[in-house]
Amino acid sequence: MVSRMAAKALTRVAFRSADAQSYRLGGREPDAEKILIACQRHQRTRGGLTKRSKLWNWFLGVTVGYGYRLHRVFLFLLALGLIGWWLFQWGVDFDLIHLSQGDHRSASAACPVGFPCFNAPIYSFQLLVPGLDLREVTYWGRTPASTSRGAVCCSSTHGS
Repeated sequence: MVSRMAAKALTRVAFRSADAQSYRLGGREPDAEKILIACQRHQRTRGGLTKRSKLWNWFLGVTVGYGYRLHRVFLFLLALGLIGWWLFQWGVDFDLIHLSQGDHRSASAACPVGFPCFNAPIYSFQLLVPGLDLREVTYWGRTPASTSRGAVCCSSTHGS
């Protein structure tokens, strides 16, 4: 049997959904979206959701606005790409990015003959977007010396 508080909450959600539908029919889509997002938030705060469901509801609200704010995902990916761009450019400045084939020349040096120049933004977005092949990763990678230093550091701290 549904509790009195849950019944009131369901009634409010039904009225809000009807309000949203009337706003949509009146051509006021942004107002309808605000009402529907408020319904979802209300369900999280007042509805009978489990902790896992509340967490999922919160995650959907933050990331995609319950399906009404899909641009947030692209802004998040753009922010990650820009952070990656900065990090990879920092790696070039400190000679951590080298050719993955041949003489392992540094990306901060002049462009080698037969290889494209290292491009930090393209490298960052290629690693971020699955299936995107801009041929940066095939030519450029981390410095072999920095990889071996990390392995030595880790093996020396965990050794006996």
